[in-house]
Amino acid sequence: MPLLWHDLSRDGGGPGIWRRIDEMTSRFGGKNLEQLIEERVMLCFDNYHLLPEEGVDALMTIAQRMKGGRSKMLVAMRGENPSYNRFYQRSDVQTGLVTEIKIGRLPERSAREMLGEDLDDEAMKLIYMLTKGQPLALSLLKRGDESGLTALFPKEEVRFLMYLRSKKR
Repeated sequence: MPLLWHDLSRDGGGPGIWRRIDEMTSRFGGKNLEQLIEERVMLCFDNYHLLPEEGVDALMTIAQRMKGGRSKMLVAMRGENPSYNRFYQRSDVQTGLVTEIKIGRLPERSAREMLGEDLDDEAMKLIYMLTKGQPLALSLLKRGDESGLTALFPKEEVRFLMYLRSKKR
């Protein structure tokens, strides 16, 4: 399905969100949001954390307008984001308008499957301890993405993780 991806950490204000919605609707022949929700479209908003009030209001409005349509909206937010800064209410979860999915650390077994069964046992234990089973960190490590890992860990730890990644049984 067509996808709109907007990083709220770069522009989480209301005008920025509405600008991205307008860009998306223009790709569908200038349909407005109400017409767009009848299409199979995915609206993804990433890095939702302590948005300004107009950003929260914009997402609240979009969620309400999407009610009953074919479009879906996915919002990635930290679990510790306070309830007063969320774009939905508990009643929205109870009625099914909003579904909360909590993603946390992977169990060690899943992390091993992700990195490969041929990884040395001791290396795997150290990798799991350092990454705390974070799916993003494990994915970056699997791909060998040192620059991505450097955004999460000090350079020394990244070098050590890359070394551990090469240890095979």
